[in-house]
Amino acid sequence: MTCSNFIFPLITFPYVSRVLLADGNGKINFATAIVNYFMLFASLGMPLYGVRTCAIVRDDRKKLSRTVKELFTISMVATALSLVVLLVMIGIVPKFQEYRGLLLVLSSNIWLQALGMDWLYQALEEYSYITVRSVAFKIVGIILMFMFVHEHGDYVVYAIITVIGGNGSMVLNYLRSFKLVDRVPLHECNLRQHVKPLFGLFLLSAAWSLYANMDTAMLGFLSNDTQNGYFGASVKIKQMLIACISALGTVLLPRLANYFGNGRTKEFYELLKKDSSFIMVAGFYVVVFCIF
Repeated sequence: MTCSNFIFPLITFPYVSRVLLADGNGKINFATAIVNYFMLFASLGMPLYGVRTCAIVRDDRKKLSRTVKELFTISMVATALSLVVLLVMIGIVPKFQEYRGLLLVLSSNIWLQALGMDWLYQALEEYSYITVRSVAFKIVGIILMFMFVHEHGDYVVYAIITVIGGNGSMVLNYLRSFKLVDRVPLHECNLRQHVKPLFGLFLLSAAWSLYANMDTAMLGFLSNDTQNGYFGASVKIKQMLIACISALGTVLLPRLANYFGNGRTKEFYELLKKDSSFIMVAGFYVVVFCIF
């Protein structure tokens, strides 16, 4: 899956750059950075907390079903609030009004991410399913891009295609989740128990995400779309390489959470040591590669 996230942008980026040029890419980069802020508030740290919490109880279908219901409810409420705030900001911020179409299209990623419950599939370590549906929708996205993106002004069409290719599979995730967990009445759920740990992880995610997206958003306000397009190209290369380094940690997170939650500390530290060693070695070679 990480390889697909690396390879597909390498296939699409040269074509998109020639068609949309730097300013078209700059518009998409700016709108994406703004939407990512609202996606951060909608997620509330759920990508990490959901994997950890569900991984601990994944062997008990009843507990897993109740946990998923609780987390999904919290996620949908946060998503609704985030979308409302985004719509208000589009209406009152002049800079956002210039990108209204792009912001509305890319805001679909917010509710699709919440609907897809990717954290559930990671907790259950269903990586085969995640990879197959991810690659399939990326292939569909590439086909649609070559079919419909032909002119400089097609950046909104390209944004729609990126939503389909990147998060269209989340609808399938939601439908398939009914096979993995049982329906649980809302009155049997305890939402309050998740608020404090979610808030802690949200602050951790916010500290990283605010910094990670600030450069592109700030450049959009201070400069123009062309400069943002050039800057975004280098950022994409960096993000793809970071994804390769962090891939093993993402894969091991559910197993680590399961070991730790069930008191299997020896296995926990053995896996943690392997992950740390991989990051140090892979990170060194990626830095050398970037320098060359």
